[in-house]
Amino acid sequence: MGHERAYCGSRTACGNRPDHPNLRPFAANGLCTGPGLPDRVPVFFQDPDLRFENHVFHEIAIAAATFEGLFVTYVTWRCYRSSGEPLLRWLTLGLFGFVLVYALRGAFTGLAHHHIWLFLLYGPASRLVMSILLFAGLLSYDRPPDRQDRRLNHRAWVPWIALFVIIDVAVAILASSPIAGSLAVRLTMEGGALLFSTLNVTAL
Repeated sequence: MGHERAYCGSRTACGNRPDHPNLRPFAANGLCTGPGLPDRVPVFFQDPDLRFENHVFHEIAIAAATFEGLFVTYVTWRCYRSSGEPLLRWLTLGLFGFVLVYALRGAFTGLAHHHIWLFLLYGPASRLVMSILLFAGLLSYDRPPDRQDRRLNHRAWVPWIALFVIIDVAVAILASSPIAGSLAVRLTMEGGALLFSTLNVTAL
């Protein structure tokens, strides 16, 4: 009888879980927009004349985020090795690409006053890289698992790592060019990232 009650209770609760078909769009949007909401609080509740600047704190924060991203990337990679799902392969690439590009934003924190675009442009570039690769992963959903030899082939990741390094160099060259401060540059990267993120949420 007790087991029966517990079972009925769990079934009732299932109707309110995020994986319920009617609630999936709301859960997906909440997952994507929720982390950014705290950033909006200072806009409405803080004196705009107040300023706080601490490069060391920013470098520590970016380093912590980088290690956290590497850990999540490692877990995703291990899941891919186990299941072989192409979606997890693309997800691993998206997370790893984001980490390798975004880490330089922290590395160049000290140049914020002297070379502002070298500091700023790695942010939108990393988001664009991740959103594109996540979209590619969603397009591969429900495809057959990769073969065992492909999952265990470490060399298959080398070209992607090389591509991410090339992107890092390309962003540095762009940041040092005369068009670095152009609004079109930032709108292209941020707009592209927003476009692909919207496609990802829609695909979910």
